[in-house]
Amino acid sequence: MNCDNELSEQARNYIERAKEIGKEKGDCHELSELCHLAYSEYRAGIMTTEEYSKIYAICADYAYPR
Repeated sequence: MNCDNELSEQARNYIERAKEIGKEKGDCHELSELCHLAYSEYRAGIMTTEEYSKIYAICADYAYPR
């Protein structure tokens, strides 16, 4: 399993921003944009699949809470 310590600095920043935006605003355009930016970096090979998956999951949890 991938620990936060094993994530790149960039991925940790995305996760921190996603949590801040999600806690404050929930499902919003800003959270969606953050997820899209992370996806663009993943597709460009800047971010690993594991890093993007974690960011996506956090964004989805805040956008669509159970």
